Parts: sequence; structure tokens; C-alpha cells
Amino acid sequence: MKTNIKDIIERLRVISDLAREEDESIARLYGKTDLGITLNSESIQMVCEPAPCEKALYGFLNELPDGILFALLVLMYAGRDNVEDVYDYIQDISSTFSSKERAILAISEKSPRMDYIIKGIEYLGENNLTDFVAKVESRIKS
Repeated sequence: MKTNIKDIIERLRVISDLAREEDESIARLYGKTDLGITLNSESIQMVCEPAPCEKALYGFLNELPDGILFALLVLMYAGRDNVEDVYDYIQDISSTFSSKERAILAISEKSPRMDYIIKGIEYLGENNLTDFVAKVESRIKS
């Protein structure tokens, strides 16, 4: 079965939106500010255990084929760094993030990940997504 990159991006958008809403809710609940949160028994437990949507996001990313995961990573950083030639960014990103775990962590820790990925797709051109994923897959295999 072939994995459709557009479907994956849509599922990632939904999970990312839920994780962002969850994070905002936790911030309101515990009074989280730029300086941190007020520590008590509930907030300490919250800090020690990932929130459910965060776990779902990590699990979703972990199940993706490596080529798609790294393609999303390249798109995210290209969008964040305003790199218009996304193809040239493949080597930089794949050498910086040499393991699947590092790639997952990099994507999951960026709250505006979908804004960055969408901007990366705009630079790439939506019609080029399938070819782009194939190019990333060939790069990470070599």
C-alpha cells in the first residue's frame, strides 16, 4: 500500500492542532508563563508525563516511513528558515538529524510546525510533494 503524503499532512495538521490546544489549555490551567509554571503536585505530574495529544503526535510521527518523516522535517525547516530551494535543503537537514528519534523530537517540539510545513510546501509547490518525498527517501538511504 502506498502512503499518500497529502493525507499524512492533513492528519498531522489535525493532531498538531489538538496538541496546540491541549498545551494552551494546560498553560491556562496551571498558570504557565514564559518563566514556567507554579509547581504543585498536579503541575509536577503534568511536567513529568507527556500530555495525551503530545503522546499521539509522537506516536503518529514514529509510525511514519522514514522518507516521509524526513520530508516533513525538511519542509518544516525550509518553511521556518525561508529557504525557497527546498531540494537544496535535503542534505543539510538529513545530515543534521541523522536518526529518526532526533527528527521526531525536532518536529514535535515546534509548536507552529504546521505553519512551517505549509510554508515549505508553498516553496516546493504542492504538485511536487510525491517527487520530493522520493528524492528525500533516496537521499537518506544513501
